[in-house]
Amino acid sequence: YIENEKVAMAAAAGVVFIIALIVVSVITMKLADWIIDSRIGALDRTLGFLYGAARGILVVAVALLFFNWLAGAKAPAWVTEAKSRPLLEQIGAKLESLLPEDPENAILKKLNPNQPAAETPAAPDAPAADAPAGGDDTNAPAPDDNDATPPANNAPAAPAPAAPAN
Repeated sequence: YIENEKVAMAAAAGVVFIIALIVVSVITMKLADWIIDSRIGALDRTLGFLYGAARGILVVAVALLFFNWLAGAKAPAWVTEAKSRPLLEQIGAKLESLLPEDPENAILKKLNPNQPAAETPAAPDAPAADAPAGGDDTNAPAPDDNDATPPANNAPAAPAPAAPAN
């Protein structure tokens, strides 16, 4: 009945959402009535309060992280002198320590598990993995495959295997 496929998909998703919302609302109302009428109601309210307080502290700690990142040293006095700031910064530091080393690539890897993650380039002052350890050989000539002399091997020779005891 709807010719445009995108509009039809959006309408279908909207209808499914509305139906699911109604069903879940009815179930939630019945469950809430049962919990309020039972002895567990006080425990439910207490745990709800604790959950809400913890969630609020978490949201404020994340907001302070972003505020510090944006404002930097230009933060107003009411922020820098707040009594809750040390606690919120400590919570924010703990949250930052829980993040992966490279959050962007970690998220992309989770979203596309079959695609290899983007490789990060080596540090500019770190030698490449296959670079010689003896110094700067950038001007040394490339080895010639037709050269009769093999390259010198400075590594110590491995010991010969021991003969089996009879």
